[in-house]
Amino acid sequence: MMVADTVYGLASSAHGTWYAACGSGLLRSDDSGESWRDALDTLPIAVPLPLTCVAATADGAIFAGAPGGIVVSLDAGATWSSVPFGSPPPFPATLAVSPDFAADGTVLAGSMEDGVFVSFDRGTTWQAWNIGLFDHSILCLAISPDFAHDGRVFAGCESGIFYSTNRGRFWHATDFPTEQAPVLSLAISPDFARDGTLFAGSATGCFISRDGGREWAATALTEAVNALLIDPVFPAQPTLLALTDTALLRSDDGGSTWVVCEPGVAVAGELTAVAAPAGPGAGQPLLIGTADGVLQVVSLPATRGD
Repeated sequence: MMVADTVYGLASSAHGTWYAACGSGLLRSDDSGESWRDALDTLPIAVPLPLTCVAATADGAIFAGAPGGIVVSLDAGATWSSVPFGSPPPFPATLAVSPDFAADGTVLAGSMEDGVFVSFDRGTTWQAWNIGLFDHSILCLAISPDFAHDGRVFAGCESGIFYSTNRGRFWHATDFPTEQAPVLSLAISPDFARDGTLFAGSATGCFISRDGGREWAATALTEAVNALLIDPVFPAQPTLLALTDTALLRSDDGGSTWVVCEPGVAVAGELTAVAAPAGPGAGQPLLIGTADGVLQVVSLPATRGD
């Protein structure tokens, strides 16, 4: 379905609502992608607001990155507010929400040139925390599933990957090979506290670390990876999806081997974003966005092990 110009980000809420951040604004679907409408119709703006990223929580909070700040809804999109980041206005490129958001209210935003901004009050106020972050071009973020205890966050940048162990207050560089950067996407194991597994999609392929980001190894995927999705019960079900410019690929062995998801997933145009509201299992719906403004719902076909 052609709905807008470039689709930059996708998200789904526990309420069954899907969101698409586009160059012309934020779109919303309440019927599993059959139809879309303007999600910001209650926000008083004179011209369409380009949005580059979106995140949603289980309790109805929605965040979307706009030039200079964030638009926020805490009531499942019924009302919105615009929260500026200050001057010079940064441009958010990625968002990550704490898995313990209901208790800690933590949201992180990575910007194109101004580093990481953090909010601890459900997006009401934000502050830049970039101590030790020597690359301020943030392209992706990943928060540890055990964030309430380990405070660990990863940031993919133009030059590699940085990590924080205190909720973004201070950052350290990892040994991700700089010649494989920029890092476009990250996916963290749901059992990270025990297995330390982290995947990184870069301009040159997909990489894996099994020790919390200290050492990295290349997988068999050697194309630019725009997005990564990991199975919510990984590593018991070691499924991983990778979105390249031209195809959706699937690994059922933790990244060792990959297959193109055809013919069940066939979307024309440059692929930019993917979301799996019910997880990346066979037969589950996938929402894919393109640079041409197409939003298409497809079904992930079965592969070995399904």
